[in-house]
Amino acid sequence: MFQLIAGKILHCISIPVLLLASLFSHSAASYELHVDFVIWLAAILVVQRAVRCRQYVYVMEGIAAVLAFSPLSLVTKMFLGVGFLCIAASVIFLSTLRMQTT
Repeated sequence: MFQLIAGKILHCISIPVLLLASLFSHSAASYELHVDFVIWLAAILVVQRAVRCRQYVYVMEGIAAVLAFSPLSLVTKMFLGVGFLCIAASVIFLSTLRMQTT
């Protein structure tokens, strides 16, 4: 019972904590790249846990956090974001098409 409650609390707090940490990553001066990398890894762990729990809304939030804090260039982030958006739209389209045919 305690693990279930603690898991839900950590799950609800993880994205806002990542966003708050990202606000202060620029004040880390010479450690900014390291802090961004730690935030990026934490966002990947959030995505992994959300996939395991089959909570796909949190998966999309985690993917957005991973893209925002990844050490890639801005152009690469934009293309990856558009790519994930197209994949999500295709999955939604195919799922609604399957529901209509049955």
